[in-house]
Amino acid sequence: MAVRKKIPAVKAAPTRAKEIVGTPMTVAEQRAFEALPALEPERPTLSAEERASVAEAVAVTNALVFNALLHRFDPVAYPVNANASAAERELVKELKGLSQTTFSKLMPGIARLNTDAARRKKFLGKLAAVDFHKGDVSRQITRVGGLKRVSLGTMQRVVRPTLPRVVKKSAGTAPQGPVYSEMQLLLRAVHCKVETSGGGSDEMVMGGMLIDPAGTVVPFKGFLLGDFDTGDPVRGYGEHLLARAKLASKVTYPRTFFGIFLLVESDGDDRELAREMTKAAGTIANIVVSAFLTPAAGMAVEAVIGAIGAFFQLFLGDDHFPLWSSRLVQDGPTRFRHHGVTWDGADSPNLRTSNITGHGGAYVVGFKWSMV
Repeated sequence: MAVRKKIPAVKAAPTRAKEIVGTPMTVAEQRAFEALPALEPERPTLSAEERASVAEAVAVTNALVFNALLHRFDPVAYPVNANASAAERELVKELKGLSQTTFSKLMPGIARLNTDAARRKKFLGKLAAVDFHKGDVSRQITRVGGLKRVSLGTMQRVVRPTLPRVVKKSAGTAPQGPVYSEMQLLLRAVHCKVETSGGGSDEMVMGGMLIDPAGTVVPFKGFLLGDFDTGDPVRGYGEHLLARAKLASKVTYPRTFFGIFLLVESDGDDRELAREMTKAAGTIANIVVSAFLTPAAGMAVEAVIGAIGAFFQLFLGDDHFPLWSSRLVQDGPTRFRHHGVTWDGADSPNLRTSNITGHGGAYVVGFKWSMV
């Protein structure tokens, strides 16, 4: 069904995303950073049945995202009725909160998807047959999709990003027993190896999420990293808290955590678009994971990468970089491994990604894991 309303022209001054100020590393610090092993992204190994569940969850989420965008565009032509699932209502609420400036920049992508049958089929699969005018989209998804592995009946609690807080560890010998209550993912550094091909300095926005062993998604607050050019020194951010996950009191080892980094290049006039898209990514991640009947970290990370990747590719094209995933395995109370790097203690060594490439550019992110 084609979009019926003419897309209105919108003129509004962009607002600036919150910036986390970094400082150039010293020569010694930069040498130490560059000497760290370049870690490739790690993805989980899934069975054929698990991959089928992931594909079904991603298709359902894509349909709910499209429905929410159409409703935002014209709530009368694309209604949401009382039978809407919790996931449908949550996405409608999230995308309704986009600024008009951001939404106007998404409209060409929405129109293309709505009028191009092949593009819609690629994005929605068999759910392209859903009639988004009818207002019973959740029921149609269940019926048309023939859902076998996922459900729209319930939705996990959406974990909202929280402001960073400083946690001080006790000096001296740690007391005996279970003293750690949460796992934290920390940003240490960002290095622009090659700026993107758009011309001028890169204004980079960072988002992402932490996924705990139960498959719970904890999004980062999207923030501006600053301006970058090829050849800039590595920029340090101390140990900036990106996300935290509560540790379960009853534990079976091994257990797995995932950290996912999302980099978006802003062209100055669309910094608000980049910030709001990274925020929406957190809600989309929660939606796709909530569809699983029995969520787990491995399926969650694959579904998150699939759903967010499709969302960003459709509306931002090359302005976003592929999501980069860090896989942390905990083998004991303080014993960990990460892509061949092992340690015994609450804090990981300093870690760094391999090149995260996109839009002609290449970036490296320094990070670490810490229990407190």
